[in-house]
Amino acid sequence: MHLAERVEGGLPIYAAALQAPGGGFLGAVGVRKGSGTPDGQRKEVFRDECLDDGAVWNCPDEALDFAVQVGRAAIRAQGVLLG
Repeated sequence: MHLAERVEGGLPIYAAALQAPGGGFLGAVGVRKGSGTPDGQRKEVFRDECLDDGAVWNCPDEALDFAVQVGRAAIRAQGVLLG
């Protein structure tokens, strides 16, 4: 598993590239918001564990890049809800 974290508009994007059965990598992404609770948890506002209907990328960097793009698009699309 390969992981990346980016911040867009103050919201963390958590991206993952997971080993696909048969080779290659699947992408997954999650976005969280809020200052967190006393135990440090943030509310998850978007998650997709099967990006592009389970598309398989040749290398983990491709899957991670796509996952980050999806996270950024989710933040832009849900901007009013996330504010």
